[in-house]
Amino acid sequence: SKAVIYRLAKAIVGIDDIVGLNDEIVPPVHVQKLFDAARGSTSKQIYQVPGGMHNDTWFKGGKDYIYSIKDFIDKASEARANKDSTIR
Repeated sequence: SKAVIYRLAKAIVGIDDIVGLNDEIVPPVHVQKLFDAARGSTSKQIYQVPGGMHNDTWFKGGKDYIYSIKDFIDKASEARANKDSTIR
């Protein structure tokens, strides 16, 4: 909805979108639109899983799925630490 897009444009939190490219519930094009709308987020990433559907993306993504989450957490933590150090 337009309200969600509007709120995402103001988001300053980290955003980690993981999408199965065969998701039958949330179409990948919708996830991409939400990702693109989050212009204010300093830490964001999108991980696309080929062949992944809504309920099996975690399985089809395998180790790379887990690594993408870890990578996001590491980057977001680093960005937060850098932001906190400049505030003090």
